Amino acid sequence: MADHTHGPDCDHDHDHEPDHEHGIARIVRISSGSNGGACDCGERLPEDFADRVNHYLDHGGALLHVGSESDRDDQGRSWTHTVAVVGFSD
Repeated sequence: MADHTHGPDCDHDHDHEPDHEHGIARIVRISSGSNGGACDCGERLPEDFADRVNHYLDHGGALLHVGSESDRDDQGRSWTHTVAVVGFSD
Protein backbone atom coordinates (compact mmCIF):
# COMPACT_ATOMS: atom_id res chain seq x y z
CA MET A 1 0.00 0.00 0.00
CA ALA A 2 1.17 3.48 -0.78
CA ASP A 3 2.40 5.81 1.93
CA HIS A 4 0.31 8.94 2.55
CA THR A 5 1.90 12.21 3.61
CA HIS A 6 -0.33 14.51 5.64
CA GLY A 7 -0.63 18.17 4.84
CA PRO A 8 0.24 21.00 7.22
CA ASP A 9 -3.44 21.50 8.18
CA CYS A 10 -3.94 17.94 9.39
CA ASP A 11 -4.27 18.11 13.19
CA HIS A 12 -4.77 14.44 14.11
CA ASP A 13 -2.41 12.64 16.48
CA HIS A 14 -0.74 10.23 14.07
CA ASP A 15 1.01 8.27 16.83
CA HIS A 16 -2.26 7.37 18.58
CA GLU A 17 -2.72 3.65 19.18
CA PRO A 18 -6.30 2.32 19.18
CA ASP A 19 -7.72 1.95 22.69
CA HIS A 20 -8.99 -1.63 22.61
CA GLU A 21 -9.84 -1.58 26.31
CA HIS A 22 -12.66 0.91 25.75
CA GLY A 23 -13.92 -0.51 22.44
CA ILE A 24 -14.82 1.14 19.19
CA ALA A 25 -16.56 4.51 19.40
CA ARG A 26 -17.04 5.14 15.67
CA ILE A 27 -16.45 3.43 12.36
CA VAL A 28 -15.68 4.58 8.85
CA ARG A 29 -16.71 2.52 5.82
CA ILE A 30 -14.50 2.95 2.76
CA SER A 31 -15.57 1.59 -0.63
CA SER A 32 -13.63 1.08 -3.83
CA GLY A 33 -16.82 2.19 -5.59
CA SER A 34 -16.40 5.78 -4.48
CA ASN A 35 -13.48 8.11 -4.94
CA GLY A 36 -11.98 10.93 -2.98
CA GLY A 37 -14.22 12.91 -0.70
CA ALA A 38 -13.17 14.69 2.45
CA CYS A 39 -11.85 13.35 5.73
CA ASP A 40 -13.06 14.80 9.02
CA CYS A 41 -9.53 16.22 9.39
CA GLY A 42 -10.34 18.58 6.51
CA GLU A 43 -8.02 16.98 3.97
CA ARG A 44 -9.26 15.75 0.62
CA LEU A 45 -9.08 11.95 0.55
CA PRO A 46 -6.98 10.26 -2.13
CA GLU A 47 -8.87 8.68 -5.03
CA ASP A 48 -6.99 5.37 -4.70
CA PHE A 49 -8.80 2.90 -2.40
CA ALA A 50 -5.62 1.69 -0.62
CA ASP A 51 -4.47 5.27 -0.07
CA ARG A 52 -7.86 6.17 1.44
CA VAL A 53 -7.67 3.20 3.83
CA ASN A 54 -4.10 4.16 4.78
CA HIS A 55 -5.21 7.74 5.42
CA TYR A 56 -7.60 6.57 8.15
CA LEU A 57 -5.05 4.12 9.56
CA ASP A 58 -2.55 7.00 9.76
CA HIS A 59 -5.12 8.80 11.95
CA GLY A 60 -5.03 5.95 14.48
CA GLY A 61 -7.86 3.83 13.13
CA ALA A 62 -7.84 0.04 13.39
CA LEU A 63 -8.66 -2.04 10.33
CA LEU A 64 -11.69 -4.09 11.42
CA HIS A 65 -12.79 -5.71 8.17
CA VAL A 66 -12.01 -5.95 4.46
CA GLY A 67 -14.50 -7.64 2.19
CA SER A 68 -16.75 -7.15 -0.77
CA GLU A 69 -20.27 -5.95 -1.36
CA SER A 70 -22.47 -6.76 -4.31
CA ASP A 71 -25.65 -5.12 -5.48
CA ARG A 72 -27.57 -4.25 -8.61
CA ASP A 73 -27.92 -0.83 -10.17
CA ASP A 74 -31.24 0.65 -11.28
CA GLN A 75 -30.89 -1.15 -14.64
CA GLY A 76 -30.41 -4.57 -13.02
CA ARG A 77 -26.67 -4.85 -13.71
CA SER A 78 -24.67 -6.37 -10.87
CA TRP A 79 -21.53 -4.80 -9.45
CA THR A 80 -19.04 -5.66 -6.75
CA HIS A 81 -16.77 -3.35 -4.75
CA THR A 82 -14.17 -3.88 -2.07
CA VAL A 83 -15.00 -2.30 1.28
CA ALA A 84 -12.89 -1.65 4.35
CA VAL A 85 -14.19 -0.83 7.81
CA VAL A 86 -11.90 1.19 10.07
CA GLY A 87 -12.73 1.73 13.74
CA PHE A 88 -11.72 4.48 16.13
CA SER A 89 -11.79 4.39 19.90
CA ASP A 90 -12.14 8.14 20.31
